Amino acid sequence: MGAPTCVAGCGVRANALNLSISVPVVLPTPTTASNFGEAVYAKELRKIAASNFGIRVKTGKSFFRYGFIGLAVSRLYGRRASGASAYRAQGWCRVSRAADAPGARNPLAPASGFGFNPRVSSFSVTILGSGSAGNCALVETASSRLLVDAGLSARQITMRLAALGVTPDMLDGILLTHEHCDHVAGLRVFCRKHPLPVYCTRLTAEVLRKEELAGHADVRQFQAGAEFAIKDIGIHSFSVPHDAVDPVGFVFHHAEASLGFLTDLGHCTKLARERVRGVKTLVIETNYDEKLLQNDTRRPWAVKQRIMSRHGHLSNTAAAGVLTELLGHGLNRAVLGHLSRDCNTADLAVETVRAQLSAAGMGGDGASGVEVYCASQSEVSPRFEVA
Repeated sequence: MGAPTCVAGCGVRANALNLSISVPVVLPTPTTASNFGEAVYAKELRKIAASNFGIRVKTGKSFFRYGFIGLAVSRLYGRRASGASAYRAQGWCRVSRAADAPGARNPLAPASGFGFNPRVSSFSVTILGSGSAGNCALVETASSRLLVDAGLSARQITMRLAALGVTPDMLDGILLTHEHCDHVAGLRVFCRKHPLPVYCTRLTAEVLRKEELAGHADVRQFQAGAEFAIKDIGIHSFSVPHDAVDPVGFVFHHAEASLGFLTDLGHCTKLARERVRGVKTLVIETNYDEKLLQNDTRRPWAVKQRIMSRHGHLSNTAAAGVLTELLGHGLNRAVLGHLSRDCNTADLAVETVRAQLSAAGMGGDGASGVEVYCASQSEVSPRFEVA
């Protein structure tokens, strides 16, 4: 028999609205020996309710009956589903409630498609959020879990991890690419609540110790270009050209698979290109569309020059060029990220990349091509298996 699924009912009553809703809450099925069981899932729901909604919840064998906890949990995990068997098969947490419209989905629930594997695979990456307002990703194996950057608020990071069945105490550390606020905005609060090891370069640590890492004892420094390991994940850092004190990219290795992170760089240097050559999945920034940036009336010319400079950000076209050069070296998936809120769209980024891949003769999203996915600021991405 498989691992049991914990199903608890949620009773919600709002007298002022004359509303009564019964919510079945299905907790994720433990998928590996290292995953926690039903009691810890219930404990995590209590913590989420208390910290994010100010609600005290008692969890029994069958019902939660306090305030708006059903709606609260639904906001965290909600997507309409057909029944417990669907939850049990998928192995991660969803909620169904009568008030939901058919097909409605909580943006914090991981999307489907694009090689989505809801269970923890041998090696995977999930983008918790990516864009000009904040960036954070989860890299995991069956025994290790790492955050790459912490640019979302501590609350958002916790909520989005919970949607994947992961709690902060399951993490093995946080790796930082650089010190800009869209990559470290939630770091101080998150580390105060969860004293995890933080890995960054010495110069980045010096900047962050003034505020974001002030008082944090476990800061583990490395030099750009260094190779090291955290449990069963090998990490190779490398310098990238960006207007930060010591920005880096990463290549993660596990078994025979490799994953590249190439974000926040004005141009792709020969060093960066060589480091990510041969990765199976590449997370790469497509920050702006050239025409939209040039026509933008909100940014002064000096800011536009900074964005387009060799120490700024990659455009859709520039990122597509990098991906085209990597064809034929094992690349099978590109995850586009760090899109500008005003000067880019997911459709433009994906269309530009697919057009250049097609022109190079490899097509896109086909059996012999490169799968292209665009990460969102507001939604958790699928859990991509790196293979």
